[in-house]
Amino acid sequence: MGDISIIARRLSDDYVQYGFSGSGGYFSNVGLRILNWYRKRKLEEFPKHEDLIEYLFSLGTTEIIGKPGSEYGGFPYMESHHLCHKPFNVGKTEREIFSQIAFIDYGYFFDSDERWYYIVPGPFRIKIPIMLVYNNLGKDYYEFDFLKKLEKDILKFIFSEYKNEKFDALITLKYETYKKDKQDILDEIINQKYPTEYFWENYKSLFDFFDDWILIKADSKRKNVKKIIVKEKEEKHIETIFWK
Repeated sequence: MGDISIIARRLSDDYVQYGFSGSGGYFSNVGLRILNWYRKRKLEEFPKHEDLIEYLFSLGTTEIIGKPGSEYGGFPYMESHHLCHKPFNVGKTEREIFSQIAFIDYGYFFDSDERWYYIVPGPFRIKIPIMLVYNNLGKDYYEFDFLKKLEKDILKFIFSEYKNEKFDALITLKYETYKKDKQDILDEIINQKYPTEYFWENYKSLFDFFDDWILIKADSKRKNVKKIIVKEKEEKHIETIFWK
């Protein structure tokens, strides 16, 4: 796995802010730092900071996210900000947040519902409540086993549960001569080493039927996936904060 990460936030319905948040972007590094120090706008542990999210993004991009106030020194190396002294980018849609840096492996997104999300960068941008990832971490706080299972669950949903007559017609149009139906395609994809990448590379017309973002809803305890939301691609992407 690679290790480049970005953090982002929604400034309004029309703007997002995003940028580099360091190497070592996997959950046991960046994700746990966010949960420990920036999970809400206000935490009792840091009374000097009225708005921790505003503070974090005011610092600009960083090699390491540190404790609030650590940009002034006085904290151990691994608890201190390592600032790049570059401001975050601003864009008009969540679709831009991975656009300025090549080979991003992890995204962390503070949305306007005041919650953090873990974003898998692609081929689908999978938006997952950060606490759902946290509650399914494996050995050494790694998220990879959970993500592999989730990836397969998404593909099973698309080919087994998702109901859309236009999608069904597209499969018939493209693959009837190959004697392939939904189950045949799913069986072929699901057993690949990287099933979503295989879907994208080998069934591009089907992959392109969908919006490139997928939203995951968690149950009330943030321990299990409650709902997988995929959408047919539209002329203009609808921000996931409005998906139901």
